[in-house]
Amino acid sequence: MAEAGSFAEKVKQQADIVRVIGEYLQLKKAGQNFRGLCPFHSEKTPSFNVHPTKQIYHCFGCGQGGDVFKFVMEMEKCAFPEAIRIVAEKCGIAVPRPKERSPEERKENQLRAVLVEIHREAQTFFCDATGRNAGGEGSPGVPGRSRD
Repeated sequence: MAEAGSFAEKVKQQADIVRVIGEYLQLKKAGQNFRGLCPFHSEKTPSFNVHPTKQIYHCFGCGQGGDVFKFVMEMEKCAFPEAIRIVAEKCGIAVPRPKERSPEERKENQLRAVLVEIHREAQTFFCDATGRNAGGEGSPGVPGRSRD
């Protein structure tokens, strides 16, 4: 999910998954890993495992698994950028403020948005004209002709 060198990758490397998940549920050491009751389904015996060396979690009961961001996204019901911010705050990492965009960059972004909208309208027009849905199967062609 996180690109190398990005802020998300920096947070992921510095975050201790055991500590972050431990704030949501009780974990007990079991060998090299930690184990607890899964928060994603009800169970009586622990099947939720956290691997500190791999920085991942996995539940053998329901199959849920992922990294620290995925866990926070599932627990907090939030998007990836919000999960990055939450994990960074929990780990004491300063979240950089978004940089101010120059008037030239803002103009480029507005132009890009207009072009994307034009492409969507063109797609809708051509799909309606050919009588098919976007991404669907093509028209059968002229009856009686082969498509060789």
